[in-house]
Amino acid sequence: MLPQALFSRQGIKLLPPHVRLTEAMIGALRASGEPVFVMAQSVSDIARARMVRRVRPSRLTATHGPIISEGGVLTAEPGQPFEEHHLDAMSMGAYEPIESDTARGPFSEPEGVIDPLDPENQVPAAGVALPPERSRPWAIRHDQLARVRSTMVRLADDMASQRSGQWERHATEPPTGVDAAVLDDQSLAGWPDGRSLLDLRARLVQGQRQTLARLTAGLPVKLEEPSAIVQELIALHARWPRRFCELALNTPRRPEYLPDHMLTTACLCVAMSSRARWARSWVLQAGLAGLLSDVGMTMIPEGVRRAERPLDEAEVNRVRRHPAIGLVLLEAIADLPSQVGRAVYEHHERSDASGYPRGIDERRTHPISRMVAVADVFAALTAPRPHREPMLAYDAMEQVVRRASAGELDRAVARMLVRCCGLFPVSSIVRLSDESLARVIGSHPEMIDRPVVHVIDAAGRMGEVIDLSTRPATDLSVLQAVDASVIAGPR
Repeated sequence: MLPQALFSRQGIKLLPPHVRLTEAMIGALRASGEPVFVMAQSVSDIARARMVRRVRPSRLTATHGPIISEGGVLTAEPGQPFEEHHLDAMSMGAYEPIESDTARGPFSEPEGVIDPLDPENQVPAAGVALPPERSRPWAIRHDQLARVRSTMVRLADDMASQRSGQWERHATEPPTGVDAAVLDDQSLAGWPDGRSLLDLRARLVQGQRQTLARLTAGLPVKLEEPSAIVQELIALHARWPRRFCELALNTPRRPEYLPDHMLTTACLCVAMSSRARWARSWVLQAGLAGLLSDVGMTMIPEGVRRAERPLDEAEVNRVRRHPAIGLVLLEAIADLPSQVGRAVYEHHERSDASGYPRGIDERRTHPISRMVAVADVFAALTAPRPHREPMLAYDAMEQVVRRASAGELDRAVARMLVRCCGLFPVSSIVRLSDESLARVIGSHPEMIDRPVVHVIDAAGRMGEVIDLSTRPATDLSVLQAVDASVIAGPR
């Protein structure tokens, strides 16, 4: 059992503390070609901190070479552009460049070094040649960087596999009806409109961005930080359950912006788990799992995530490993419930075993994992992507239901999504039976085809708000969902 975190000589964090080393992990470490590994609480405890020149964030670019955070995370590779969460972490003083010159001399072994050449410290791995050298310069050459990154991935995979065996030995059914939130299904008034809703969304996304920045940098995160966001979502949903999904779907979203996508996923998870009458503690964990679901994608270069071309095999494999990388990054959150980490790792699994990373079916996945899977798919379909416009919410819901009917997604969770968002989901533009157009701004959990709508006049201005659940279907009803382009003038 590692008493402290394990780092490469270059200060790259390979394993968090309190992980039990397996023979597979030791084999990966030996095969990496590194002559020594360092145990430490943080990068600042390693001799590297005295050998690397600090550069002001304003002068730092990825073209300088690989960027390693204060937490030991290999954040940027040569030539990789920085994203906003990187810049946020830089403002925290979280990054230092690795110097490219080799004049600083070889690495001096500090206290806490694990020497893989010493048979007393390592279990021999069959067929692995021992590295002949005892020291190397600090600079990370391209071939060294590739080996370190490969080692990180193999260790993350093995750590996740180790956790998986522990997870499946625990009960997984959520308690329902006990300490469940009371939902005010009558309340429509008071929900923030217009600019207030945009400001609320922007504030929550910014809070998520700060959490993501710290996780990306491998810096400690208090559980209270992401929990505060989820608790606010839970309170909003309890007060306005019929309007709540407007926060997720009826606000502008940016293409491939991770904090934005994860907040949408968290909103949907809170809505579904609360509507399912899960205990409050489970609703909180479902929201946290949605909020942290794609943290591992921060390690995937933006150029890969935003590619408008088919990914090559190496890129596909890299994307498919982001759940394991995310699980490692979440070690920075003290006291995070294990079910949250499990859901983050499993949210790309599918009920018919067609998902990844393990290809297991719904009998072996956690209920929160299956809920995040549905929320993640719906959030992705309704968001813009570099290669496509966002799908109409109605069409996205139809696709989710179809994939659930085919056995790919959990059917019960898909039904709960429809109850929360409606058959004509919030943000949909619909044609009413009187030929007028309207925007859906609320849903009804029992009358899924009778939403709350905001009528749009001929000039494109928003007019009367109508709760169709209070009107006879023969009086007024929704005929069909239509594309937003049919609206004339300003919205």
